[in-house]
This record gives sequence, C-alpha cells and structure tokens, in this order.
Amino acid sequence: MKNTMRILSVSAITVMGVLSIVTPTLAAMSATASCNALEGLSIPALAIGLATKGATVTSAGAVSSNDAASGAAHCLVMGEIYPLSTSEIIHPNTAHKTDVNTPSILFRVALPNDWNHKTLQYGGGGFNGTIPQVDRSSEDGIQSALARGYATLASDSGHKAPYAGGKANELWNSEALRNFGRQQIKKTHDAAQFIMATYYQAAPQHSYFQGGSQGGHEALIAAQFYPDDYDGVIVGYPAYNLEAMHLGSMDYGKTLYNARTAGVDGYQFNAKAGEGWISRPQTRALTRYMLGTCDAKDLALDGASDDMISDAGACQEFITQTLGKNLLAHDDSNPLRCEAGAHSQSTSAKVDLEPCLSDPQIETLARISSRYNLPDGLVLSGGLKSYGRWPMLDGIHIAKDDTVYLSQQEDFGSERGAFDAFQATFPSIDQYNIITQKTYSKPADILENFDPANWVERITTLSRWVDTSGVDFSHFRGKGGKMIHYHGGADVSITPYNSIDFYLRMTGQFKGNKDYLGMNAFWRSDDAATNDRASQNESVGVSGGVVDDFYSFYLIPGYGHGKGYYKASVDWLSALEDWVEQDIAPVNHLVSTDVSGNQLGRRPLCYFPYYPQYVGGSSDTTLASDYECRKLTDYQNLM
Repeated sequence: MKNTMRILSVSAITVMGVLSIVTPTLAAMSATASCNALEGLSIPALAIGLATKGATVTSAGAVSSNDAASGAAHCLVMGEIYPLSTSEIIHPNTAHKTDVNTPSILFRVALPNDWNHKTLQYGGGGFNGTIPQVDRSSEDGIQSALARGYATLASDSGHKAPYAGGKANELWNSEALRNFGRQQIKKTHDAAQFIMATYYQAAPQHSYFQGGSQGGHEALIAAQFYPDDYDGVIVGYPAYNLEAMHLGSMDYGKTLYNARTAGVDGYQFNAKAGEGWISRPQTRALTRYMLGTCDAKDLALDGASDDMISDAGACQEFITQTLGKNLLAHDDSNPLRCEAGAHSQSTSAKVDLEPCLSDPQIETLARISSRYNLPDGLVLSGGLKSYGRWPMLDGIHIAKDDTVYLSQQEDFGSERGAFDAFQATFPSIDQYNIITQKTYSKPADILENFDPANWVERITTLSRWVDTSGVDFSHFRGKGGKMIHYHGGADVSITPYNSIDFYLRMTGQFKGNKDYLGMNAFWRSDDAATNDRASQNESVGVSGGVVDDFYSFYLIPGYGHGKGYYKASVDWLSALEDWVEQDIAPVNHLVSTDVSGNQLGRRPLCYFPYYPQYVGGSSDTTLASDYECRKLTDYQNLM
C-alpha cells in the first residue's frame, strides 16, 4: 500500500513518552520536500532510552528509484547522537596519560516512499567504525529489505574506523566502548523511531534486526538487552563472546607464529624459534586427504561426491574406525606424517612445499583443534571459561587455491611473506590494545609480551560491557520474539564450534535437556562443566534441535565467514517474517542457493544437528528436492 502520510500541519506526536511539536508544513507536501524538511530535526535526549545529550538529523535527501541500489525511492537520513562526555583521560598520572575524545554515534536511516510499516536494523562487522549500507540491492533472487518497503537503519556504533578517519585509540574511551559493546543498538533504534514517527506520523508494526559476525553479535544484543524493541532477529555467525573469541584467536596465532624460526627465508613476522608452522600447501594436503578419503565414500557418508564433507563426524568415524588412521598420531597410523616425523628439506621455504606434517606440526594441529581454556580465575560473561576448537579436522577447505570457487575461501597456512587467516593477521591486536590501553601494532607484542592471566580484572570488565554470552532470553521469548541463528561449518574466522557451544547451552537449559550437554559428543566430557548451564524455563521443549517457540539454529556445510566453497544465499528475512507474523516456524528444507561458481546448485538448510544428505537416484546433485535432512554423526574433538 502506498504510504501518503507526510509531515502534517501542527500536530502532537508522542515518541518514548516525549511530546514533540512538529514544524508546520502542508499535508500535500511532496516526498522530496517532506524529506528535506527533516534536515536539522532535533531529537530530545529523553526520546532515547539510554543516556545521551540528544541527537540531530544532519542531512536528509530524497533518493529516486533510479538512483537507489534497491530500486526503491526513499528519503535518506543521516544523523548524529551526542555522547554525555567530550573526552576521557586514560592512564592519569602516568607516562601513558592520554586524552581520548568521545565520538558521537553516526547513523543512517532509509525511509521508503512505500512503507510496509516495518523496520530492519542492520549490524556491522569487526570492530565496526563505519555505517553499514541501508540501501542494498536485491541479490540471488532475494529482494532486499528496502525494496520490500522496510525502513532500514544502521550506525557506526559510536566511533570511526582508522581507515575512515578515526583514531586507533577511540575504543579506549569507556563511553565509546560501551556504545560499541551494546548501547549503540538501542540509541540508534530510538533515534530512528523518533524520525519515523515524525516523517510517517505512525509507529512501525514490526521491528527486526539482522547481522553477521559482529552484526550477529549485535542481533543477540538486541534480543537479550533490548527485547521490547524487537520482534525478531537474524543471527549470522555471531561474535557474541568477543573476549573469549579474541583470546582464543591470540592463542591460535601464538601457536602458529611461535612455531616459525624468526626471520628465516623472508617471513615477515618475527617469532620464537620452532618447527611447528603449517604452510598453505600442507593445509591443502590435509583437506585433500579428508576429501579423497571421505567424499569418495558418498553413498556411505554425505550421499554426494561434491568436493565437500557435510557430515564431519561420519568422516572421522570412517577414518579412525574403518581405516584405522589417526591424523594426530606420531606413528605410521598417521597418513600425513612425514617419514620419521621430520621433513627431508633443510630450509623452511622448501619445507613448506612438502605435503606432509612433521611431529611439531602435528602438535600445532592438535592444539589448534582443541578447546582453548581461559586462564585460571578468568570467568567471562555467561560463565564462559573456554572457547571452541577450530574445525581443521572437519574436512573443510581451509586454504585457498586457484580454482574459481575457492578463490574467496578463507585461508589457513601460507606461503612465505603472507598469512591470510583472520586470527594470524591479528585483528586481535586491536583487542589487545583495548585491553592494555596502549598502542602496539606488531604481532610480536602479543606473541612475546601478552599473558591474559595478567589482565583478569580488565578482561572481566570488558566482558561485562561487550559480551552477550548468556542464554537467558526469557523476556524476548515471553513477548513472542523469534530468533534464527546460523553459522558456516567452514568458518575459520569465528569457529562454528562457538555457535555450537551457544546452541548447546541454549537448548541445554530447557525441559528434557538437562543432561544433553554432558552426553553430547560435540563437546568433550569436561566442556559442559567449564561453561555454566542456565536454568531459564523448564516448561519449554526442544524438538529435533529447535526450541519450539523461539529459537532455531542452522549449521551450513561448506559455508565460511559469509563466503566460501558454498555461498549460501537464503531468504532469512522471509523466514523470520513468517515465524513472527504468521506463527509458521522455520523448518528443515529452507532452501539455499549456491552462487559461488562451483555449480553446487540448491541445497536444503537443516537445523542443527542435521545436515543435507543426498538421496536422489541420479548423478545430479544440484536439486534441493534430492536431499533429506539426516542427523549428524556425533564425534569427539580429537581423533
């Protein structure tokens, strides 16, 4: 329905309990004129549910359908939410004393001419620092939110990224850090609500949140901390436990970098002497062994020989029990072990090209493939004391190669002079700087100088400000809120076992699942004890892995950190709409479309712990109708 409501003559509207007198305008004002009239709009501090000094619309301009990426004519609004303080003194009375400004929260809202009376708030990524696009094109046959008539909104989370003109130390500021941690979600939502009430003279009927990575974390923030503001959230591969995640990432980097002799053969990172570095050719050899062993057994395992292992547990079971192999062993049962456990070459450049693993490299693989336990005494938000393992033994593509469909895959291992994986290029160095509130820029600072055991109090405080590790969503669930959560099984930026941990704690708190955590082999027996269980509402049941009335989790084989061997294009928003607005719960067989160029076609999405198994009678594996969702094979972390 075409919306014709604009800024009317003098009228009174109430937003967040605040009476606002709208500037007199004509009811017949054009869309362009009514949009332009928003510029300079003052948003009172009381209209925002958390403490600020108010906000202002800094610009507003009409965007035609021809100029919009979405194809939807809209009013594009830019705004600024003001902080309470102008700056904060860091490290007073020391040589490191620093005066750090408190940035405003910069936000953007797209107000469609044809409004469907709904809003979608987008999350960011990494440490944010730029405003995500609110006018997005429709892709892979999935119509974008703005094209559907949604008012869309997003913010920079209250600071600028260095590449966008910000300073690297902005997140040392506690107000800026709290904004980034979660408060910007609410503040942006409320400022946008005021603008919509002014522009449309009406409130939205439904409000949703969608994001991946840090944006997935922000979706969880919306549901847990601001449940009255949202009807549903889409949680993609969430970085919900930033402190544990980055400490686990630092451990990952230390494990790898400490295993490379310093300065040898032109490597750009100096590290402690060691022989455990694993190169890109060696990670390719690991992937190729897993695929060559398991993918060929298509009828017994995944059901399709497609260069992808969907049931990693079945593959490991076949390798260990049927073949009697052990990829972590230091003997002849390990098909990847170098002869006598050592490389035949003398220089690291040549060693890197040998497709076998030395005994030190096997130890590196074992450590990375094990759960990371936090230092004694460090217990993070939600009771977390550990971080999930990396999926290096799951048969995933974990190193780039020259084929088209793997050119965008994430990387583990490297040729000389480069290392492309998320953890080892150390975006975690930003987290390190936030913890120590000092500026360091070299991986060696973390490798040699950082011990989280010396920063327990600071890390615990940061976890309270930024983490969303608890699984008590009783308020959100009680008001009818719905949550769709998904993660890629081939993600080596945020391990999928981090989301599996979340799923197990989420489902473990409900009726009939009290013993589920301890019995499920996706965790080792002691992992259930290291992460506190929650007791939320024992009257809620779990059917086939789905919390019946509000939560569903999907693990997508072959999908990485928003990209990968299998790029899953899913209409998550329609699924959420159906659940919230029509009480039609998402099920197995949500269809995903591959657009990666590897011609995998379409696959059903299966909620965890299920996966799509090929059951069709022909050799054509591209049709979703030829797959059924079968339960994954449980397996221990290590073989």
